[in-house]
Amino acid sequence: MAWRHLTPRRSGGEQCLYNLACHYALAGEKDKAITTLGQAFHLNPGLIEWSTHDSDLDSVRNEPAFQSLVEVGHRLAAPGDGGAQHIARSSE
Repeated sequence: MAWRHLTPRRSGGEQCLYNLACHYALAGEKDKAITTLGQAFHLNPGLIEWSTHDSDLDSVRNEPAFQSLVEVGHRLAAPGDGGAQHIARSSE
């Protein structure tokens, strides 16, 4: 599949990963959904907040692994701590 060839440097890769995670969640593949969300969040921390309200992710929202991803992401991307910049630099 084409999504397997995504790299952080390709424009839109984080959105493709996010959409793939939504697909997995809707298909009941919770572990794959959460793992793929982690990859998308790493590339674009701005997706974290969106994921907390996206109905496609209802099946994983109460999973401890999802909640942990969101919690850690919010801490890393908190204003003034440079976390978001750190995430972006580490993906290059």
